[in-house]
Amino acid sequence: MHECTIRSLDVSTNGSYVFSGGDDGQIGIWRVSDGNPLHVLKVKNTSKVVSLSVHKSDRMLLALYANGMLRLWNLLDARCIFKRKAGVATESDIEDDEEEVDEEEKAQKEEITFAASAANSSPNMVRWEAS
Repeated sequence: MHECTIRSLDVSTNGSYVFSGGDDGQIGIWRVSDGNPLHVLKVKNTSKVVSLSVHKSDRMLLALYANGMLRLWNLLDARCIFKRKAGVATESDIEDDEEEVDEEEKAQKEEITFAASAANSSPNMVRWEAS
């Protein structure tokens, strides 16, 4: 099956299968009871498999490739059902996230201020102040 370095291994939840990912970009599925290879998951023009994680249902496998591609494999029919390029966040991504957080905090403070002013009009309400 693999004629290269194997970079990643994972075992199915029930312990019946081992999944191997190698420098050839292929994922091997092996039966534990006899050590026989059962199937190979592969795509064209892929790079090394660097990490594998089988879902606790034993129906899906997540693979990370050296080129940053994540692929979700359906193990029931041995096909890739999702792929996405994983990446490192850029400074602009981080700034966008900070702006969203600032807007959320502002909205929360406005809600608290509204509740505090409403509390002033009713003696049965607790007064909350933004910190």
